[in-house]
Amino acid sequence: MVFEVSSKFVLKHLKRVDPASHKGVNGRVGVVGGCRLFFGAPALVGFGALRSGADLAYLTVPNYISRTVAGYSPDFIVRDFEGEEFNEKGLSVALNLRSSVDCFVVGSGLGKNEEALSCVSYFFKSVDVPLIVDADALNASTRFPSNSVLTPHAGEFKRLSGFLPSTSLRERCAQAEKTAKKLGCVVLLKGPTDVISDGEQTAYSSTGNAGMTVGGTGDVLAGVLGALVSQKHSLFEAACMAAFLNGAAGSEAFKKLGYSLLATDVANNLPTVLKKYKK
Repeated sequence: MVFEVSSKFVLKHLKRVDPASHKGVNGRVGVVGGCRLFFGAPALVGFGALRSGADLAYLTVPNYISRTVAGYSPDFIVRDFEGEEFNEKGLSVALNLRSSVDCFVVGSGLGKNEEALSCVSYFFKSVDVPLIVDADALNASTRFPSNSVLTPHAGEFKRLSGFLPSTSLRERCAQAEKTAKKLGCVVLLKGPTDVISDGEQTAYSSTGNAGMTVGGTGDVLAGVLGALVSQKHSLFEAACMAAFLNGAAGSEAFKKLGYSLLATDVANNLPTVLKKYKK
């Protein structure tokens, strides 16, 4: 079955906030990423998560960039480790957060350093909370835990599946479904139209615009997805809603800024979109 993610889908599935809830109940997101070349990526994940209603965002980053990352927002809880890229010390810090978070977003700005990818691969085998595997972390393994959502763009999807995504929406849906079934994970294939599949059910989201080709919007999407997963939505439903909401926030940003929008503008428009759906 293939369907389009619509406003009705989001209204039906998005969980409401309990007025009596306390800090942490509405999601605690762990972020593992960043390196000496990419300071902003883990922060954009954090912004996406917090602007989507997560209560807490823990960012595990190298101390080479940690002060800068912490300076982006006082709302981030930054846990750093010695080094310029993810390594065994970072692995230890991230593993110590297992009991403090509801999910991890791994890979944004991670880099392709061999040690970093090796440590991420070990991390995958050592956690039992859901994982959102993004960007460079998709290079860390060919096998991922079953409680994972993979978020590849076209090139990353080719590495995972062996073929480039088709320009035909029908074929892209079939490719995503086949790959999700093969890997045993939820796949969110990013593109002008996002396609989501768990191998049994497949959906697509047409929200968004060409201005969102700017760098960092995928990091924000990963943060939105992390927030929804941490709020105990199913992985498939969370991926569907994240694609829809991130694209809708991009459309709000486009109304004001056109093709000059930035990834931070997408994150900052998430509250406007969520007010329509979350009471």
